[in-house]
Amino acid sequence: AHSNPTDQWETIAEPSLLFSYPMGQTLLSARYTYGLTYYPDRPGSSFDQSHDFIARVNHSFSNQFSLDVRDRIHNSNQPEVSSGAVVNQINGSYTNNTFSTQGTMQWNPKLNTVTTYTNDYFVYDAPTQATQNNRDLNILQHDFRFLLSPVLTAVAGTTLTNIHYEHKQTGTIDRGWNSESIYGGLDYNISPEVLIGGRVGGNATEYNASSLKNGYGPYASAFANWQPGSRSEVNFDYVHAVSQTAISGYASAISDSFTLTGKYQFTPKISGRVQGNYTSSLDQGSVGLSAGTPDFSQNSLGIDIGAGYDLTQFLNLNANYSYTKIIGDNAANLDYSRNQISLGLTATY
Repeated sequence: AHSNPTDQWETIAEPSLLFSYPMGQTLLSARYTYGLTYYPDRPGSSFDQSHDFIARVNHSFSNQFSLDVRDRIHNSNQPEVSSGAVVNQINGSYTNNTFSTQGTMQWNPKLNTVTTYTNDYFVYDAPTQATQNNRDLNILQHDFRFLLSPVLTAVAGTTLTNIHYEHKQTGTIDRGWNSESIYGGLDYNISPEVLIGGRVGGNATEYNASSLKNGYGPYASAFANWQPGSRSEVNFDYVHAVSQTAISGYASAISDSFTLTGKYQFTPKISGRVQGNYTSSLDQGSVGLSAGTPDFSQNSLGIDIGAGYDLTQFLNLNANYSYTKIIGDNAANLDYSRNQISLGLTATY
């Protein structure tokens, strides 16, 4: 933070168990990772623990219909800057459960539909953080995809979003809201190595609090996937949408999010990767929970650079640098920057 920058040595051990069981038309997989972090000179407890469990079931009922179900339970005390529109910058221990299911139906050789439901649930341990940000997010998305040519696909769809906060803020004001986005666009295979796509449409948001005016605005998204060669890969994503916010004085935010990821296999033993994500969000005073609330803008930047070297078939030496920067313009003083440098050894058996 601006007023009290700190540096800290950490020693981290993360044993992980992976289960994968393919069975013809069905795939079962799961992974559990336990994290133990040791701080040699931190006041109070010297240890932090984290837990991460991921499970997946994928089943093809026929050549026309398949279903993919996933769940992740994540417990940690480190804030994250994730790709996409949501920035989880709240400090302190929390548990996040993310469940998703996706059904894909091939109606005929040219037409298919993709239906996705996602539930994202956050619970914080500290009472103050729980009161402000314990939340339950539900997203239902349905896309129609029609093959116009071997390289061009038309897409039309809708997304329904509902967010419910466990506790009300500012007396009896409810921060929850419902939103619907309708959009259309194209996916274009420029070549076997390059796929691009975009969506444009509109969005309508209805707030639970009667004092807040319903909102209308544009929706847009774009992506590009490029494989320059057999050893490299580049991916780009962009989304403009109404999103949830961690700023407790507001109901929602309008955000523009960019993510760029690159991977390269330098040699059979040396690999590298880089990921950058940037989000610019605006919490409008019109959806502030108190009269006269000003607009609040926030910019979030995350950069992650890593490299790995295979010492043996079972041992990988890796190094990583991660930079996080949060810049806001209100008096809550939520700004911070974080530099993390690590050297690790991964053993796989």
